[in-house]
Amino acid sequence: MTGSIDRTRTTRGILVVVFLLLACGVFIHRGPVRALGRDSPDLKRIYASTRGWLYQVNPYAMDALSPVLTDGGLEPPKAQSSDRPWVLVYLPTTFTFLWPLAALPWPVARLVCLVANILLVPMVIYCVAKEAGLKRNALTTWLFVGGTLAMAPLHANLSMGQLALFILFLVAVSQRCISTQHPVIAGCLLGVATAIKPQLAGLFLAYQVYRGQWRCGVAACAVIAGAGVIGVGWMTINGVTWLPVLQGNVAAFASDRASAGPEGSLAFHLVNLHYLFHAFSDNAVVVNMSVYLVAALLGGILLYYHHRSRRQENELVAMAMIGLLSLLVVYHRIYDALLLVFALAVCARAIRDGCRPVCWIMALSLATFFTPGGALLNELHRSYGMPAWVTGGWWWRCLVMPHQIWGLLVSGFCLIAIMSRSITDK
Repeated sequence: MTGSIDRTRTTRGILVVVFLLLACGVFIHRGPVRALGRDSPDLKRIYASTRGWLYQVNPYAMDALSPVLTDGGLEPPKAQSSDRPWVLVYLPTTFTFLWPLAALPWPVARLVCLVANILLVPMVIYCVAKEAGLKRNALTTWLFVGGTLAMAPLHANLSMGQLALFILFLVAVSQRCISTQHPVIAGCLLGVATAIKPQLAGLFLAYQVYRGQWRCGVAACAVIAGAGVIGVGWMTINGVTWLPVLQGNVAAFASDRASAGPEGSLAFHLVNLHYLFHAFSDNAVVVNMSVYLVAALLGGILLYYHHRSRRQENELVAMAMIGLLSLLVVYHRIYDALLLVFALAVCARAIRDGCRPVCWIMALSLATFFTPGGALLNELHRSYGMPAWVTGGWWWRCLVMPHQIWGLLVSGFCLIAIMSRSITDK
């Protein structure tokens, strides 16, 4: 009997090692290697706006930005180019924190961003694993490490030059600071994260305020307000008329988002619920109401169980659900789904604690993010073609293309099941 148990453990260990090695290989190839061969398209937009702000020109007007970008070694997009136009909508609070990057020449800034993102990966893994209580030598810990490295959102962050990894790092460290009774530091970190990307970090800040972490909330609001004063004040001092241009860019961005419907060119990039519900209805009001109802249902159930259980381990479940709700409710592309690292840690801990079959259902749901999802299917269709009876069917539109969004919904109910079990086990 003992020999059989030892063989089972050895087999599990080998499988985990193989998975970890494969995940490392995929991460290196799809992350840093691919990033070196690309021109960091999303970072270009961030760099362009911030450099314009720094050099006292309108950060939202491409005509005004062209000279300072050329001086920095970045070629502005040409009007006749087939590339998508740059729609610059980053808030003034973003520039307050990112100007040191924009002060560098573009080739250097791009390399600094890539190196910083690579260094942030082990830091994020450590912080989240520590918060989850995962032991260093446990197999489930290495499953979590492998799962994080295998996530397509992580690869997309590195190759696109996105900021979601930095935001995740700030949120993860802030949660550790809350757990170790340092609310002011946590608030400052959340303030920076919210100032840079409010659509990613805003709900995490709201949650801390809801929990009664007033010192954290005040510190965060002070940081955001200070960033706003600096960001807007610098443009005001230099006579930059920025608000009407930003409003026009936001309108153009909203119009561009209209192509994110089921037949749109951006649809396969999205992970928010709107795309899934648009597969069933073209009525924008019905879709928006449905999204809010689902979010309210998941959030309400979470708060109900959270009130009934104040156990520390449920804080990570709450963080995972907040990350998931952030993705479902607001426009997000796949790189923002890096917030699912919290859910991945909850899943690893549930496997360790024997919370079956919920943990395995959740693992399969999160595994949908090991590939680029709809973007990969769209590329396969474009490159090799698929018969009309496949791509024209309701199941392709409602189930296959938005399969990652279904994975998010399933993961949300799995998180609720895990939290409810922790109450019944008290």
